[in-house]
Amino acid sequence: MLEPMSVAAVAGVLGAVGSGMANEAGKWAWESAGGLVRRIAGREVAAPANPAEVEAVARVVHEGVLGDPRLARAWAEFAVGVRPPGGTVGRPTLPPSIRSFTDRRDALKRLDEEARRKSDGRPRLALLYGPEGMGVTTLATHWGVRAAERFPDGQIHVDLRGGGTGTPLDAARVLAEVLRQLGLPEEELPPAFAERQQLFRRYAADRRLLVILDHARSAAQVEPVIGSAPEVFTIVGARHRLTGLDALSIPVGPLNERDSERLLAALVDKPALAAARATVPSLLARCAGSPYAIKAAVPRLSAPAPEAPAVLSPETDPVRAAAEDS
Repeated sequence: MLEPMSVAAVAGVLGAVGSGMANEAGKWAWESAGGLVRRIAGREVAAPANPAEVEAVARVVHEGVLGDPRLARAWAEFAVGVRPPGGTVGRPTLPPSIRSFTDRRDALKRLDEEARRKSDGRPRLALLYGPEGMGVTTLATHWGVRAAERFPDGQIHVDLRGGGTGTPLDAARVLAEVLRQLGLPEEELPPAFAERQQLFRRYAADRRLLVILDHARSAAQVEPVIGSAPEVFTIVGARHRLTGLDALSIPVGPLNERDSERLLAALVDKPALAAARATVPSLLARCAGSPYAIKAAVPRLSAPAPEAPAVLSPETDPVRAAAEDS
């Protein structure tokens, strides 16, 4: 976490105040903030109207409180009372992982290493890519759930809709969805793309967040959500390697034969698996290491053998008896 008096933290407070300027509470908050800013600066300071002006005012506040403990205390007390985006709905979390998760040890290890990498100005960013049905989404969410303690400020998951035939989200809509998951009310969502980007970066600057951007079609969809915040880790999921995305690239390929067998054994009860032992090798060969294909084949192995239909007389037909009783 960044120091509460850092430029980024001060800008986050000012940004939270500015995001509510359309309502009376927001206007009152800026009157209060503006008075304190003028006191810290020792001169008149106009309300910032865009992200660049927010940054400039934040630097004025930062420099002013550094040398005066009383002003620093006054700003800290004010900042505590300002509701930042996401402050009213709790932290966002990921959907649950699955009980039958199998293999991917190397990919999990590489994600661990990227998440722990020392901050050096480069964003912590990983790209998971593989054909449909290989489990890219499952791998990303499984790692995220397993590593949730590293991200106490929340874990975000956004489907960019780039994996199917529908219309994928553009960068502005991606930012809007991220901000919604962080708790920003719809009426406070900035209309301009640049303001959404700046608001997210200010919010993320001093927080420990995991952001999963799933089913990405291009680097342009995800780049606006990627910044240099030292404690934010972004995982992008795609069907193919995204040209122009400077990320740790981790391919997600087919399961090997042993792990395919382990996945099947986790999904099918032992009697059904034993009964189908002769057909299992050919079934796994057709599935070609695809976790999705293996799961789709499970009902054929688990289905009970058909039984001869019982002969029902009018006196023993339960459907007819129930109808007559009603």
